Amino acid sequence: MSIQILEQSIHRWQAMSGVLSRIQEHSWPYEIEGLQGGLHGFFLSEYLNAFPGTLVLVVPSEKEIEPLLADLDLSHLDCDILPWWGTIAYRPAPPGAAVFGQRAARLSGLVSQTQRILVATQRAFLTPVPPPDYFASLLTRLKKGARFDPAGLAEKLASWGYTRVPRVTVHGEFALRGEVFDIFMSGDELAHRIVFDFNTIEAIKSFNPGDQSSVEALESLVLYPAKEVIWDEKRIARLAENLATLREFTDVKSDLPEHLELHGGFEGEELFYP
Repeated sequence: MSIQILEQSIHRWQAMSGVLSRIQEHSWPYEIEGLQGGLHGFFLSEYLNAFPGTLVLVVPSEKEIEPLLADLDLSHLDCDILPWWGTIAYRPAPPGAAVFGQRAARLSGLVSQTQRILVATQRAFLTPVPPPDYFASLLTRLKKGARFDPAGLAEKLASWGYTRVPRVTVHGEFALRGEVFDIFMSGDELAHRIVFDFNTIEAIKSFNPGDQSSVEALESLVLYPAKEVIWDEKRIARLAENLATLREFTDVKSDLPEHLELHGGFEGEELFYP
């Protein structure tokens, strides 16, 4: 039996349509039983067809992610994973660790509503994240044919934690050469190239940073920071106020605000998010 025939059979299955009808009543919460093996993926496919939008799937731990991905793949559903910080007690994430950019990428997808399915472990799901309005304010949307300020964008990316280089090769880098602006965002598999003519975007492409070959032409692109919180003056002032209320910092003057003003980050900053 082909997958297509199986999908059609499941779509006509009375038990499936009955469950979706009950969910449409919005009498939350629901507890659905009998979903085993690959049926998880087909149920989620039917659910998304009936209720379009973003779906967040929470699993107990990392070991449940792989079988879930296999179920989703069987029903041709793509998903992204929101990683947890992955740190152990009293050991913060190293500055510039890949997890900062990966989390920012997933939050960007949620805020931009370009993500259909997000998978998270219970730890990742319970980890505080910035308010949607705040993170949305950090995003920059580029569109083919729109006006473009390469110098202004370079300054913004530097404040976001990106590094300017002659040629992008790794995550977190950007390059400006003539009328070509390249960026390899921290949580993406491919880099992106913006070709512009003076102050107008002529083309947006994804490309392989290894051999610089183009992959796909795009109409638009959303740029996100290298981490989910950018320490601007307002955020630093708020941190200083919060530190003053903590017993651990009342007797000793913290140099974190001054350090942030100079360096824009510090080891263990994720502990103070959002």
